[in-house]
Amino acid sequence: MKRDDLVQSQQWLATRIGQIREDLNTLSSDLEAHSIDTPFTPDEYATIKAQRIKAEKRAALVGDELFEIDGKLKTLRFLKSNDQLIEAVEFATETGLMSQVPGKALDSKESVAVLEDAQNAAGRRSDVLKGQLAALNLTIENFKEQQVRQVQHDSVTKRIENEILVAEAIYRDFVSQLGRRAEQGEYLDAGAHIIETARVPVEPSEPRRSVTALMVMFVVVFFGLAYVVIRELFQKRLRTTYELENTTGIKLSAIVPEMKRNRPFETFFTKNGKIDSQLLHYGRKLLANADFGLRTLRQDGELSTSQAAEFFSKSLDIKSNHRTPENGCMIFSGATALADEGKTSTLLLLGAVGAQAGYRTLIVDCDTVTSTYRDLSQVTEESLKYAANHPLSLQDFIVGTPQDGLDVLPLVGTQKDTKLIKSVEDFLCSQTFLNLLHGLADSYEVILLDTPPLLQAVESAYLSQVSQRVILFTRWNKTDRNYVMQAMRELENAGVRPAALVATRVDMKQIRKYGDPLMA
Repeated sequence: MKRDDLVQSQQWLATRIGQIREDLNTLSSDLEAHSIDTPFTPDEYATIKAQRIKAEKRAALVGDELFEIDGKLKTLRFLKSNDQLIEAVEFATETGLMSQVPGKALDSKESVAVLEDAQNAAGRRSDVLKGQLAALNLTIENFKEQQVRQVQHDSVTKRIENEILVAEAIYRDFVSQLGRRAEQGEYLDAGAHIIETARVPVEPSEPRRSVTALMVMFVVVFFGLAYVVIRELFQKRLRTTYELENTTGIKLSAIVPEMKRNRPFETFFTKNGKIDSQLLHYGRKLLANADFGLRTLRQDGELSTSQAAEFFSKSLDIKSNHRTPENGCMIFSGATALADEGKTSTLLLLGAVGAQAGYRTLIVDCDTVTSTYRDLSQVTEESLKYAANHPLSLQDFIVGTPQDGLDVLPLVGTQKDTKLIKSVEDFLCSQTFLNLLHGLADSYEVILLDTPPLLQAVESAYLSQVSQRVILFTRWNKTDRNYVMQAMRELENAGVRPAALVATRVDMKQIRKYGDPLMA
């Protein structure tokens, strides 16, 4: 029987090895064909991104000028329709639409004729600006479509590469198992003999099945209840509002549900920026929360008195001409105790709903431990060295997203390049990074810093100091209480207190078992 089982398992392994080999050949062919069809080279993609930013700035200038000219023409037509020619000539002269006619009365025919010519010239200028604005908007849309094509192509390439790696690992494991079974076959003896013939007992006995079943059921129930009670007494995972707030000392601001079928990060880049409607609902609630403070930060005057403003005023390079981000851009950082707590997906959701609300948003990937944007990064050691004297040169590495108004700056490169990771860590704790943030504040209204876990990287606490608000993310029913308390001590040592607490990856079906109305 052992020999038969061994032969059967060897045949199954040999069949599976052949199938996996065919799958590897197919995946390699797909990867080669897909790599040939790449839409743009890295240089072309960088050029497209730079041209898009330039076109957006030019469109903004043209729109402002068009708005100003249309306003003047509207006022001028209103005055003329009410037979207020004198006021119309005065208005056109004051606003620069026409020059003063020397020696002529304001209501003279010559002034009226000059006024008519000035109005026609302004109308022609308005038509020209409208044509320029339409052409610029069309160019910007073309650039966005090209960037989305490149991101989708890179995502498919990475998926094929991951499938090849998994198939190769399974192939090696199956080959190793087949070799071990071949060695076992050499030591098995195919012969067998009967030791003794089985005989039926003379007086067979039968146990009391009902009594045995009741005893077994009682024992199972008793040990089950004991296990549940002991587990509840000694468990340290944070599951309720009271446990979260009691551990951190911070009011729970919002929750973000777990999307088991469609993970928000993958679907965002592969489905043209579409996010699950339930997830969007909780993202908008987080955006409008007073603890997050995006809509009230400017009104309350916190920008001029915040800890980040004081930090920038002391740390900013005096030789730099960048202004402090007190009057416009708002900087937030996301902090977690450990990895895989839903921080990156929640920040991406927050950036998407912020962009939908009209905020020009940038996500800066600073997570040197578990970066999710690693595949989008084109940053090299040479670019970091060049950025030491020219911080704004890193704007060329900003990646557009399918959501209009939301961009990503992936600073962390490949995980295998430990030397590059060390350079990024040094860059994040340097004066150059502060100058870069000040330069980016001219182009964005909101900057979200995706920081590494507090218990795995020393630069996380430093990045929280340069932020105006720190958001602490904790995975529901997963993160241990001791880890969260240790992360809070790290922030306290840096002189930072989180402004908001968010429970992430919440199972909306399981949470009802704990009877917490605030979480549900």
